[in-house]
Amino acid sequence: MNLMKKLRLPVLGLVLAIMALSVIPVFGAPDTQTNLLANAGFEGGKYLHEGNPQYEAPTSWSVWWRYSASGCENQIPTFILNTEGRYVHGGAQSSRYYTEGNISHTAGLWQQASVTDGETYRFTAYAKTVSPTTSPVRVGIDPNGGNDPTAGSIVWSAFQTANDAWMALSVEAVANGTTITVYTYNRVDSCVSRSDTAWDDTSLVQVAAVTNTPVATSTSATTVAPTAVPSATPTPTETPFAYSTPDATGRIVHLVGPGDTLSGIAFMYGVSMDEIKRLNNMTDDIVVLGTYLIIREGGSATEPPTEATPTEEPTEASPTEAPPTEAPTQEQPTEQPTEAVGTGTICVMSWDDTNGNGIREAGEERLAGITFTINNGTTLLDRYTTDGISEPYCFVEMPEGTYTISWTGDSFEATTPQVWTATVTDGAILNQEFGARLLGSGDQTPAEEEGGGIPTWLIAVLGALAVFVVLGGIGMLVYILVLRKQGV
Repeated sequence: MNLMKKLRLPVLGLVLAIMALSVIPVFGAPDTQTNLLANAGFEGGKYLHEGNPQYEAPTSWSVWWRYSASGCENQIPTFILNTEGRYVHGGAQSSRYYTEGNISHTAGLWQQASVTDGETYRFTAYAKTVSPTTSPVRVGIDPNGGNDPTAGSIVWSAFQTANDAWMALSVEAVANGTTITVYTYNRVDSCVSRSDTAWDDTSLVQVAAVTNTPVATSTSATTVAPTAVPSATPTPTETPFAYSTPDATGRIVHLVGPGDTLSGIAFMYGVSMDEIKRLNNMTDDIVVLGTYLIIREGGSATEPPTEATPTEEPTEASPTEAPPTEAPTQEQPTEQPTEAVGTGTICVMSWDDTNGNGIREAGEERLAGITFTINNGTTLLDRYTTDGISEPYCFVEMPEGTYTISWTGDSFEATTPQVWTATVTDGAILNQEFGARLLGSGDQTPAEEEGGGIPTWLIAVLGALAVFVVLGGIGMLVYILVLRKQGV
């Protein structure tokens, strides 16, 4: 009996200590977002699409491609689950596809996910291409949950170039139902001996709704920046495709409407993308809202005869007035017309990648103190330093061509590629977000807040001690009352 009395206090203390320790995760665990994609890192196995060994697809994903029966473009690539290190961004595997033998491809992956209707979601994926020609990549979300990569409802990110370097691509859209579909997209611009594309480390997370922010105007530009901010994704709506009827000559001209894509337009009119590009002198697949595209050339039309205009009878000159003599004029040289050069817009911003995973998540805000520079390969064209409020910042009226954008910051280290190569076409609006974090913040374990704030681990310990003291005090009071009642 005396032994049991002696053990009461140690046992009670042990129970209270266990209870106190159990609350530490509550105080110390960081908020995390749920990745809604299955097999997001392509580590979870594979299957043969259509039973064909050429189509080795990651589990939970489907593969897609565009196919042309003739010519060297849009041939079917070989899909594999890749383990070669240079094509892996994270983990042990990635999804990769390639074509070889002087052909090219347009292809990608897709997956459907269950979501909440009306909420905003961000799809992110890492891409890398190895090709002797340009091989643009992009990602998209179909808010309607369809499985057609040419659907006009798909919200696409801007095309990026990820040649020989991993690049994170992101796009946001508002769900128009309880299912949405995410897509990766890659095309090879010309037929080459070999072209590889790899995708890895994908994520689909719910985020707060995107709101428009003012677009700062470049100090070197003389025109006002576009009012639309590229990073603010409009809420997609299902818009019927607006067909254009042939004119009297049989010519068809299509007005590009909301959600239209070159592949979708070609599909709806039953013509090839190459034919549309040829008729409109296009160098890529980008179509601009509100512009006109020639779909089909017309034949010669017979114009109605015009009514003859009666010739005016000459009048006799007055005998008192001599007809004026016209002074010889010197022929002015005609000015040779100059070919107009199209322009586009390049928008950039930086964000605080606090966990260093290269994916922008909720709570990771814009960064101040990042200096962006833009050059055309030989000349520095402009410079801008972020304030963390006004971004995205846009370099406007950039002539068509290829530009290199990079950033520097004395106190920051990059968590995504620090250099971006952008190809501007007429009317294009390109957007890129750069991840960065404070130097050394990745070495803090656990991470401490900036500005001398209280570390997370200390908050957890203090919370545990507070619970321990309260529960311990209650336990001791009960214990004392029980002993007094028993007369011990």
